[in-house]
Amino acid sequence: MMKYIFLIIVCLVALSNSSEINNDLLIENLERSIDASNNNVVKQDVRLTLVNQGSSPAQTFHFALPKTFADQHLSLLTVKQDGKSLTTSAGYTNSAEKDSLFYEVPLVTSLQPKQKITLNIEIALVNKIIVAYPSQIEQQENQKVLYSDNIYFYSPYKVKSQRTRVNVGTTQVESYTERSSQNVAGTISYGPYAEQTPFTNSPFKIHFVNNKPFVVVTSVERIVEVSHWGNLAIEEHYDLRHDGAKLKGAFSRYDYSKNPYQTSPSSFRELTAKLPLQASDIYFRDRIGNISSSNCRPSGKDLLVDFLPRFPLFGGWRIRFYIGWNLPIQNYLSNTNEQFKLKTRLQRSVRLCHRRRFDHQGHLAGGRTQRETKRSIQSGQSTFGGDENLSPHHAQDFTVTYDFTYSSLSGEPLMVIGALLCFCLFVIAYTRFNLTIRESDIVKTEQGAVRVQELTEQFVEAQQARDSKYAQIESSLSSSSQEALDSVLSAVKSAREELDQSIQRNILVPFKEFAALGQSATTRALEIIQQVERREKDRFEAARALVANKKRHLEQKTKTTADAMAESTKLFDQLGDEIYLFIQDLKEL
Repeated sequence: MMKYIFLIIVCLVALSNSSEINNDLLIENLERSIDASNNNVVKQDVRLTLVNQGSSPAQTFHFALPKTFADQHLSLLTVKQDGKSLTTSAGYTNSAEKDSLFYEVPLVTSLQPKQKITLNIEIALVNKIIVAYPSQIEQQENQKVLYSDNIYFYSPYKVKSQRTRVNVGTTQVESYTERSSQNVAGTISYGPYAEQTPFTNSPFKIHFVNNKPFVVVTSVERIVEVSHWGNLAIEEHYDLRHDGAKLKGAFSRYDYSKNPYQTSPSSFRELTAKLPLQASDIYFRDRIGNISSSNCRPSGKDLLVDFLPRFPLFGGWRIRFYIGWNLPIQNYLSNTNEQFKLKTRLQRSVRLCHRRRFDHQGHLAGGRTQRETKRSIQSGQSTFGGDENLSPHHAQDFTVTYDFTYSSLSGEPLMVIGALLCFCLFVIAYTRFNLTIRESDIVKTEQGAVRVQELTEQFVEAQQARDSKYAQIESSLSSSSQEALDSVLSAVKSAREELDQSIQRNILVPFKEFAALGQSATTRALEIIQQVERREKDRFEAARALVANKKRHLEQKTKTTADAMAESTKLFDQLGDEIYLFIQDLKEL
């Protein structure tokens, strides 16, 4: 037992040591290029030279980001060595730097002492990494944005020399942090900076004009429907929002129609979808219906489709729509006997930053059994169904393997043939049956309805007579004479028996005859009357028990007899209430 405990301790120590930062590593030179020209995604390309200054080989490299910053903005992180992508672990924290998130990257080969290697890091940041400033503008104003970041490369290692270049895509730079910097044609350079300690953080800000829209796809649902008769149908549902500077004041359609590029420079006017060249039957719709303002044009191996929404988007505005198209299935579906593989591209046709969620659903033909789903995703959640904080860099292949028998193909034709056959049989039967109602039947039905109404009124009157008899019992309960109680109960019993015989002979028997004709109202009335009769028997027995308990209480006058009398009274009243509700239902028929 002690041996196993010792082995577990050794393994835990080894795991903890593998996640420690190797302080013998030094970043000798670092070049960072930031592309901030796109308001939706900021891309950073980092090229660094790593040196091992220690006496033992280094197996891993650690990348770090401020924890809050990574949780909010990190969309993609890839590390390459000699052109090969390295495996990046999930982010974790340690006790020394609780405010940082670390990513462990195993190297292709061990970094020997005094040896150097070059690493290339690609980072994609989303989710309002660039914000509109000011947050509200008028329709004709240019949109100004503010980009904030760390002037130094955030790293757990010492950096001997580093330089940062920020491309904002415009020469209209309002202001920027001036710290060993220069601005040349829209590219702002910081550095070189020498001898930076680990986790150095010094913010910089760049304020510039950028009319590119902050279009964010808050949710996408992509539905792929497979038909083994030769068609692959794809439909994508989008929820778009413009997160740029909000429109201040009223929107003028007249000014917009004159020249939208000058009168509404920050608006979002057009969508471009990138579809396969074989796409056909393309449609663009929203909640109102079909939108015909679209244009298709081939571009190499792709088909570009330009869509014009019903109205332009300004900051804070949103739109919901969906697009769909058909593809020949032979280019995407392969099979070995009865095992099929569907291979598609896990990406959206409208290439915009996707900040929240991307759902991918597959509708296969009936009669199939799904075997497995394969997908290779370097960032985001790796479960089939959805991913979050995606950018266009996440496009990957998507494969579904399933079993499908060829005999199942006959299911749809047989369903169509069966439906047509049933329709023909219905028409044949309909033309051969005479469903007209004779005049005598109509008269008989009308007379029956009048008679049923009369019987119903007679039953209500008979029930009122019963209630008056029970009222006599309730009045006699205040008497202290047992003989008076017996006399009232005997009189009520005699009167009730006469009423029961009259109801049975003059009401129930005719009711049953009319109910046999199949009229729903008559059948319902008969059911209610029968329910009342059953409750009436129980009510009389409850009245008899109530009188007996009253007599016993007059003799003994104990708590037990009082409780028994109260219980009998409760049951008697409850049955009376139920009968009253049934009578009300009978009156409403």
